[in-house]
Amino acid sequence: AVIASVIAFVGMAVYIAEAVARNRKSRII
Repeated sequence: AVIASVIAFVGMAVYIAEAVARNRKSRII
């Protein structure tokens, strides 16, 4: 359960980071 929550949190963080990068039209990897 802990691992699943961590994976979900990381996934959300990456998704938000990509959304921000697209809004700023810059690529962050």
